[in-house]
Amino acid sequence: MLFGLVIILQNQITSQTLKIDYHKIDFREYDGGKNTINPTELYLSAKESYFLEDQVIDGRTTNVPIDAYNKGNYLGAKIAGDSKGKIIIKDLTKNQFLQRKNSVNHKEFPYRKVTDSILPKFDWKLINENKTILGYSAQKAETTHNDRKITAWFSSQLAFSDGPWKFHGLPGLILEVKIEFEPMQYMVYEAIKISPTAAFPQIPEITDPEEQLSQIEREYYNKAKNNFKYFRTISKGQLKLRLDDLDFKPILFETN
Repeated sequence: MLFGLVIILQNQITSQTLKIDYHKIDFREYDGGKNTINPTELYLSAKESYFLEDQVIDGRTTNVPIDAYNKGNYLGAKIAGDSKGKIIIKDLTKNQFLQRKNSVNHKEFPYRKVTDSILPKFDWKLINENKTILGYSAQKAETTHNDRKITAWFSSQLAFSDGPWKFHGLPGLILEVKIEFEPMQYMVYEAIKISPTAAFPQIPEITDPEEQLSQIEREYYNKAKNNFKYFRTISKGQLKLRLDDLDFKPILFETN
């Protein structure tokens, strides 16, 4: 009887549209402890999902230092962008997605519409470890992506094979995922709230210029390289500058 009730409840959850609020926490201990927090949102149904990140509110970033966030300061420095921010729309039935991504040329075109349309494949290894997240039993899984170690915690009680950013492919919703760049720098997406919602948010048509991800990577690399050259000329000590974008392999520029 109890087993049948669990199946019924899971079917009801799967038929709903859910909103999952995550905190994206970026730890950069080697960079003077500049740790930041950024609220992100995942809307999902059995067929598709919307992931919203790095929104700009009233001309200011939502990515702020953790200390400031804990004091109720939820908006940071002025930045180019809009309230749509970065978007990943996944078609879970076709393994395809639409991505709106920050552009290097922020003044003229703050965003690009990425033309690549296939989700990355994650070769997950299930680990026999469990913990409770938001009242749900979550199991551990590990993989690698773009030279990064990925550790995820997913719950099969929420029967959606999805998660924050482009993470997917596990037999349950990803409630927490840690992305390790190196021992002193990593990022964590932590689910802080799960709630049913009537519908997906209304996002205006994405009309940004189209560009392939490989071209965007070259633009990011060239900008980071030029920034490093500039800061190296004015720096009096050791300097590290890292290109940390989950779409690309990490690149570290470092003085000798």
